[in-house]
Amino acid sequence: MNTAKKALYFKVGGGIVLISTLVYAAMTFLPATQPITTIAPYAFDEGNLLSGDTRAFRPWFENGAWQGDLIEYNVDASGIRTTDADVGSNPPTATGNNWMARATFADMEATYPNGDYWHEATTSSDKRRNIFTVNSDSGDQVDFLWNNLSDSQKAALDQATVDAGLLGAYDSNILNFVRGDRSEEKSALGGTLRLRYSLLGDIINSNPVYIGAPAEAYVIEGFPTYKFENLNRAGRVAVGANDGMLHVFDASDGREVYAYIPSMVIDKLSKLAAVPYVHNYYVDGELFYGSAYIDDDWKSLLSGGLGAGGKGLFVLDVTNPLVSDDKVLYEITGTNIGYIYGKPRLGRESGGTWNVYIGNGYGNTDAGGNPGNAELLIISLEDGTISRMYTGIQGGLSAPALVSGADRVVDIVFAGDNNGDMWKFDIANNAVTKIFDGSPDRPIMTAPVVGAHPNGGFMVFFGTGNKTSLVDAADASYPTQAIYGIWDSPIGNTIVQQYLAEDTADFTADGTYNPEQVRYMVDGPTTGAQPFNATVDYAGPVCQSTTPNTCAMGWMVELPNTGERVLGTPSLRAGRVSVVTTNPIGTNSDPDLDGDSWLMSLFYLTGGDGGDVAFNVSGDGALDTDDRFTVDGQSVPPTGIGLGDGIISQPAIVRVADGIDMVFINGLRLPIPQIPTGDTFLNGHIDVETDGPSTDPNAGGSVAPNNLSKHSEGYNIQTSDGVGRGVDGHVHAYDTIHNQVYVDFFELEPRRGLGNLK
Repeated sequence: MNTAKKALYFKVGGGIVLISTLVYAAMTFLPATQPITTIAPYAFDEGNLLSGDTRAFRPWFENGAWQGDLIEYNVDASGIRTTDADVGSNPPTATGNNWMARATFADMEATYPNGDYWHEATTSSDKRRNIFTVNSDSGDQVDFLWNNLSDSQKAALDQATVDAGLLGAYDSNILNFVRGDRSEEKSALGGTLRLRYSLLGDIINSNPVYIGAPAEAYVIEGFPTYKFENLNRAGRVAVGANDGMLHVFDASDGREVYAYIPSMVIDKLSKLAAVPYVHNYYVDGELFYGSAYIDDDWKSLLSGGLGAGGKGLFVLDVTNPLVSDDKVLYEITGTNIGYIYGKPRLGRESGGTWNVYIGNGYGNTDAGGNPGNAELLIISLEDGTISRMYTGIQGGLSAPALVSGADRVVDIVFAGDNNGDMWKFDIANNAVTKIFDGSPDRPIMTAPVVGAHPNGGFMVFFGTGNKTSLVDAADASYPTQAIYGIWDSPIGNTIVQQYLAEDTADFTADGTYNPEQVRYMVDGPTTGAQPFNATVDYAGPVCQSTTPNTCAMGWMVELPNTGERVLGTPSLRAGRVSVVTTNPIGTNSDPDLDGDSWLMSLFYLTGGDGGDVAFNVSGDGALDTDDRFTVDGQSVPPTGIGLGDGIISQPAIVRVADGIDMVFINGLRLPIPQIPTGDTFLNGHIDVETDGPSTDPNAGGSVAPNNLSKHSEGYNIQTSDGVGRGVDGHVHAYDTIHNQVYVDFFELEPRRGLGNLK
């Protein structure tokens, strides 16, 4: 295969395919200016509600003030969220039986009126803070105290304290500030450091993960015994924040049990206290939690990169739910390791060794400081040694998808890179193959999702788009991005393009009309295109008779709007590829719009609608003809639903019954904050309360009118095919319950237990 980017042709399976006559420019990579285009999805302590009620954990952040939150909700066995929270309130106030991490921090501060909540906890019952890091000289885990840091770490963190010759644990005002000391903030007499609303920093791209009983179904190496012994392990919720820490909260009450500061971010922690404050990223990569067999024992491990926060990744041992001096298993950084955004994965090789599998990230450099190549890193959990599988192409490899057999041994890894290429890593045969030759104008920044192809091999699904630079996010000429489904087979050599059109259609439920922004498949990109699904022929007569043959190697769907991109990993359920697209710069039809998002659902083999209804847009709780609309005399099912403007997460899916799923979406709509001048802090509350009180009128609650055109309650999306693919509710310019102009909450389930159309 010719991998040169200037080449006009490349070979796949004996066929020749024309790719491009253009020389593409690389994507802009400026992690310090990463735009706010995404938010992490909900997490659940149990994704299968067949066993009963569960809890959801929702991340939140506020721009300008740069505070964050993690909010607990109760969800009943039918998938209905039965509790609420006063999101964004200042001071933070938890409501009902739920906790909010911001409120828990505030309560803990108040518990110690002498202001020393931020001090190191002295006993297991002491609720002051347990924060640890790694000493860069010894490599040992140490409590995050001034006297425990290496000389180089001290110099990077607080040179003034070094110059003063102070050596005590709490002698650095900067370190104390990071730990949570408020005494030197500008609100205090003589204070010079940044004023914070909350000790908890903004949570943007790091996804919360629930750490409870081991969830895997392994039947290997004593795992069933390990799982049984940990069935009642105390629950924890971990999430990274841009206050420099990975926080681990008690799932029962929201109390911070411990926090970890990766040593890779210590050199810029002082920026957290600076006035005027300029937002930075710290622990902002995606997290992965799972079990692995190492050191002759099963362990529960948590791994993640730093996103735009720094180069490298970490692996923590979270088997013990309490703080301990052996939490940090590895910190990985160095040559050809860059900014890692996506989730690492855990798996084992044929010899039984368990590894972390991860792409080496963007902005990596070789030993000479020159731009490095895209590589798959295979990190042994036994000793931390790194094996590498090389693409030979300059760039950075994104997060992987693993393919394992019944023995749970990793056979194949698929991962894309920021050049737009998709790679297959054959672990057993140590072979690397490019299965899709893309372009830097369409970088693959997220992990793919993989499914079986009916003719053998695998279908690899992914989207394209850059989220690492404000330059690209604000570029009105940003190249068109796409969603792909590629067959991992030497037979195929053509990619079939499907086309999307947008329209507003009315759907009716009980006589109430509901206009929705929809997308559907058409026969071309021009005005007046007809409804049409292109045929994707994987094994028909065309494949057998043409020389060279023209069997399909997959499909692609271009996203219609300039600036629209895929910034999250798609999901694959019941033969549908579902993903939320993001457009931070408006749309072609409305360039003044503050971005927008679409929920797409495509048939996995063709990228078209598959002939099926995918969205319960009529709101009647069933996928039927009421969820189709007429275009040029044809009955058409939508393949996309507009979610309006704002920052929208990828879907989080839970099973509520056999064959029935429920989908939750987290989101924000952030007004542009006033820019502070000098060393002043933003005055007042920037965002708005969006989750209202309960529906009990005695508690100040209210119910929205039953008007689907203005309804924030949405539609029930329970379906009979196990997909749960419908939009359950979204708010555009205002919220009919709270009469707010700016709404920062979207979800795909009836709110506050009101049920469908109540």
